[in-house]
Order: sequence, then C-alpha cells, then structure tokens
Amino acid sequence: MVFRRSGAGLVAVVGRAVAALMLLVGVTVTALASPAQAREPEPELLATCTLSMDSPHVSSGAGGVIAKLRYCDEDGGRVEVDLYLFLCPNKPSSNEANWKNEGCVVKSWKYYEWTASAFSTYTRYVPPSGTPGAHGTGWWVACAAFVLPGVFTVPSAPVYIAA
Repeated sequence: MVFRRSGAGLVAVVGRAVAALMLLVGVTVTALASPAQAREPEPELLATCTLSMDSPHVSSGAGGVIAKLRYCDEDGGRVEVDLYLFLCPNKPSSNEANWKNEGCVVKSWKYYEWTASAFSTYTRYVPPSGTPGAHGTGWWVACAAFVLPGVFTVPSAPVYIAA
C-alpha cells in the first residue's frame, strides 16, 4: 500500500491485494451476520449408510459371474452373513424363500464375519475374491442372509446372463 498526502489527509492507493482483502472481509461479515449459516446441517446433508446386494454380473477379473454385497451400518458392530449366488431356469420370484422350489441352484456360497466400524462401507463378494466366477446360462440372482446384526435377507434383482 502506498500513502500520499492530499488536502484531506492520507489517501490509500488500493491495489489488487487490498481489493481482495476487502472482498474477503465483506464475505466474512455477511456470513457472520446471517443466522441461517450458523444453524445445524439439514438431515439430508448428514452422513448416511446404505446396504445393497448388487445384481450378478460377468466380471472379467473373476472370469465369470459374481455379485457384491455393499454393507454400511450407522452403529457398527459384529456382522455375520451368508452370500448366495443362484442360477435359475426361469425368472425367479421376488420371494427368495421360493427360489429352490423354482429350480434355482446355488452356484456359489460364502460365509463372512467381521466387526464393522460405524459409517464404514464394506464390500464382500460371492464367489469370494481370488476364486473364479460362476458359469451358466439363465436367470442369475444373489442374496445376502444376515445372522448379525439381525436376521434378515437382502436379495438382488434377477438378471439374464449367458456365461
């Protein structure tokens, strides 16, 4: 900043840096003066967890059909789950309890257990990582059958695959 003497006193010659500082001060004052800025975040902006069983698909890395469980829990804790990959001759019903009666065959199964941290996402595979994918032509569907944190199932959507 350069100061000059004028009839009214010192006058500041404002450069770009001073203009930027004034803009920053103006934004800061506006933000502090606005009570809306100080309130709690809206619920939809808070971190959330989801749980899903992806539809079976052909994986080039596994060389066949796989499915993925994506798990996240807001509380964390012990998790125990069986993952199943079925091949069905016809499009299976939405009730996984009927799949075996509908002619569906288990092509892969894997039991997993772990301790989950709150708000952490975990991905588990069926067939498990490092093993070949399943093969066959027909309707593929996957299901996660939980023992902990509670007893419930999460099915995938069925898809037709020739593999």
